[in-house]
Amino acid sequence: MIQLKKKSIRYIYSGVIDLLCNDPGTNIKILVAASELCLKDLCDYIEDYLLQDKETLKQNFVQVQQIVHQFDHFTRLKQFYEETYQQDSSLIFKSSDFATINHDILLELIIKDNHTLKIIEIWDKLIEWSIAQSKDLPSDTATWTADNISTFGNIQ
Repeated sequence: MIQLKKKSIRYIYSGVIDLLCNDPGTNIKILVAASELCLKDLCDYIEDYLLQDKETLKQNFVQVQQIVHQFDHFTRLKQFYEETYQQDSSLIFKSSDFATINHDILLELIIKDNHTLKIIEIWDKLIEWSIAQSKDLPSDTATWTADNISTFGNIQ
């Protein structure tokens, strides 16, 4: 039988998390880790902290979307997401983390067509997303070759 020393257990729980020192993406990752470790009090604390700065959450809207669809128990974060999405459904396209959106969700958003973006803006975002997904696509579309266009078509 293995005996654990109380010091090691106390050490695990004696750490300090300073959310102010982290970027929002890191704090969301800590929220997910706390959830996976079933640290409900820490989850509640981080969720409260994140919701204090709604503008920053809007800038990381894709990550918020991923979290609320992956975890049901972040009810306040989910409520923020749903209310904000209803107010401006194109916000997800405008978020700074747009290039990280899941392929299937991106297609669903484009097909739904319940956003206020123009077709050319959608194409620009689609190209931006594709460039982020492939190391073969140059960021300057004016320099794209036939192979680059083929790669772009295959990403979709």
